Amino acid sequence: MINRKKPISPLRFVSTLLSIILVGSSLTYAQTAQAPSETIKLGLIVSETGPLEIYGGMVRDGADLAIDEINASGGILGKKVELITCNDQGSVKESIKAFNKLTDKDQVTGIIGPMISSTSLAVAPLAEKKKMPMISPTATHPDVTKDYPYVFRAGYLDKDQGTVMAQFAANNLKAKTAAILYNKEDDFSAVLAVAFKLAFEKAGGKVVHYESYTSEKKDFKKSLNTIKTKKPAVLFNPDYYGKSGEIATQVKAINFKTIMLGGDGWDPIEKDFA
Repeated sequence: MINRKKPISPLRFVSTLLSIILVGSSLTYAQTAQAPSETIKLGLIVSETGPLEIYGGMVRDGADLAIDEINASGGILGKKVELITCNDQGSVKESIKAFNKLTDKDQVTGIIGPMISSTSLAVAPLAEKKKMPMISPTATHPDVTKDYPYVFRAGYLDKDQGTVMAQFAANNLKAKTAAILYNKEDDFSAVLAVAFKLAFEKAGGKVVHYESYTSEKKDFKKSLNTIKTKKPAVLFNPDYYGKSGEIATQVKAINFKTIMLGGDGWDPIEKDFA
C-alpha cells in the first residue's frame, strides 16, 4: 500500500479535490430526495488493491485529505461530510458491485470515481439511470461523460494526451519514426494509441510498427526484438504503470535503444525501470 507519509501527487490531489467540490455542488438537489441525515455521505470507488494499487492510494489519500479540510471548514450545507470508500480492485465487475452498494445500502448523495476509463464506462450509465451525481477524478475516455448529464470528469481526454505526446515526439524530440505497443483490452490504452498514430503521421512522422497485446501478456521480448529491428526513434506504450514498467524492463534487457513514451497512466511509477 502507499505510504501516507510520502507526498501526494499534485495532479491527483487537485483532481480529487475538484471532484469533491463539484459533487458537493449537486448535493442541494440530492438531499431533497432522501431522508434527513446527520452527515452528507459521499461514495469513493477506488482501487486499493490489485494492479492499480499505487494509483488508487494516491486518489484515496487525496480524497481523505480534502474531506478533512472541508469538514474542518464547517462541512457542506452545515453538515459534516462522510466518505464511504469501496475497493473495486480495478475490476469492472467490482466497480458495479461497489456502485450498487453505495447507492442502495449506504444511500450516498454523490459518487467520486471510479478511477479508470474502463470501470467508469461501466458505471456511468448506472449513475445516469439513478440520477446519481458521479465524477471520476482520473478517467480520460471521451465516452465516460457522453450523453450523461449526471456524469463528470476532472481529467483531460485520451485524444488530447495522445495528440500532444505525438507532437512532442515530432517537434521536440525530432523523431521521424515511431513504434506503438498498446493494450487492446483497455479503453484508455486503445484510444491513446489511435490518437498518437494519427497526430504523429500528420506531423510528418512514420509509424513503423503498430501492435496490440492483452492484459495477461507478460513476455514482450519477441515483439520488442521485432520492433528493435525497425529502429524507431520512439516507442509509445500508453498503458498503466505496472504493465509499462514490465515492458520498460524488457526493453532494457534486450538493449533496445529507443525513447519510451506513454500517457498519464505512468505517473505513479515509484521504481526506476529505465
